[in-house]
Amino acid sequence: MPSRSESFGLVPLEAAACGTPVVAAAVGGLTTLVKHGQTGYLVEDGDAETYAKYAAEICQDPLLQAELGAGGAAMASGYSWSITAGRLGRLYDHLTSRTLVEC
Repeated sequence: MPSRSESFGLVPLEAAACGTPVVAAAVGGLTTLVKHGQTGYLVEDGDAETYAKYAAEICQDPLLQAELGAGGAAMASGYSWSITAGRLGRLYDHLTSRTLVEC
């Protein structure tokens, strides 16, 4: 996932949930979802050769595919729509329960 900026990264999360290792830019929310060497690889500075190297390494090594895929699936299991909706609901409750500041 070559990206210049990413607030969260739903695409790599979905890939990880399917057990697919991810090669992603080391930016924003991608650094939260992709753990270098555990769930996939992070690439600094958008270097195309580094993306290609990591992708080839994963494609050529079934054991590495399985290890990274299992790590990604385990990480992704902590995310679900119900968990996300619950967190968002609690955030809205917190924000709307606050009083406005008068200037």
